[in-house]
Amino acid sequence: MKATIECYPCLMSQVLSTVTLCDLDDNQRKNVMKFALNVLGTSADDVYPQEVVVQVNEYIQASYPHLPVPFDPYKDIKVKSRQMALGFYRSVAAEIERADDRVELALKCAALGNIIDFGAKSYGHLDVEAELAKLHELDFDIYDYQQFADCLEHAADILYLGDNVGEDVFDKALITEIRRRYPRKTIHFAVRARPVINDVTLADADEIGMGDVARVFTSGSIYPGTILAETTAEFQQLFAAADMIISKGQGNYETLCDETHPDLFFVLRAKCSRVAAALQVRKGAMILKKR
Repeated sequence: MKATIECYPCLMSQVLSTVTLCDLDDNQRKNVMKFALNVLGTSADDVYPQEVVVQVNEYIQASYPHLPVPFDPYKDIKVKSRQMALGFYRSVAAEIERADDRVELALKCAALGNIIDFGAKSYGHLDVEAELAKLHELDFDIYDYQQFADCLEHAADILYLGDNVGEDVFDKALITEIRRRYPRKTIHFAVRARPVINDVTLADADEIGMGDVARVFTSGSIYPGTILAETTAEFQQLFAAADMIISKGQGNYETLCDETHPDLFFVLRAKCSRVAAALQVRKGAMILKKR
């Protein structure tokens, strides 16, 4: 899904969050905002929103070399997100332990974990405890679980595309339950090649021990999404050969919704009206959709 004028408010809010975290002065912030508007005005119809984010980040790094390297302004927020998720993990794991279908409840936890996204929601306005309390009431507007379960039973090689730090804790819970039920399956967990917004990287995945339940590797993506043509050859081969792909988050959906893998499943919350309209659901809806 390429950027359109409907994407402007969200993208500019994202840029404002980034320049605020970079502690730039007012004039520097204005320069970055002007650059972002220029990118949108000249190329929005031909780029993914994720490409705009990276262009702005690269502009900031080139213009203000005093900033820390690697460029990771969301580092502290990622730490807070991880700590918050780990704080709830024990109670979530206990809920899964008691479930009749542990994989299904773990999947719902992983989907619910997609709220932990400071890239799409104002920092400081998340009530994870309240959201997790609704776990058994969680309603999906699209819920292709039977197809998911059938595919999972027969898939030998599974590719799982990570999204944000914090929700990866719940991704691990789902992968753990898949491995418990099907110990012989191979599961690959793909992460970003470098820090971008609050997306999970190799270092982030290592912090929660993701390597204990899956083979963790980088897709090569430098975007908060997965533009397949700009990933590594290894990732592209795994993507094509995987028996099943589980794609987490809106960024991965926006960049992969036109791909034709026969057993590609999207797990996300539709966080903007444009994505909601494309899926024909209400904004904020939870989605488990087979491609």
